[in-house]
Amino acid sequence: MWVRGNEAGLDSLTDDAEKLQFTMLAKQLIDLFQTHHYHFERGLVEGEVWETWVTQFRDDVIAFPGFREVLEVRRKHLRPSFGRFVDEHMQASDT
Repeated sequence: MWVRGNEAGLDSLTDDAEKLQFTMLAKQLIDLFQTHHYHFERGLVEGEVWETWVTQFRDDVIAFPGFREVLEVRRKHLRPSFGRFVDEHMQASDT
């Protein structure tokens, strides 16, 4: 379900239960990255550690259409600074 949803988006999932599962998993990842971003902004995470999270976010998360779909739905729940971070990295991954 996770692979199918990530590669082909929410419409590829078979029913509402799968869509909810996928959305909740993606939401948890978004929240995790947002928390790490907050900690980095506050100086609680070293730059080297943060860079590994940025690479993972760019290469292993927003590269997938399904995750991006959930990210767009959840956009209004993002802290403004994390929203700017997301925008920057989504634009970079599109080029």
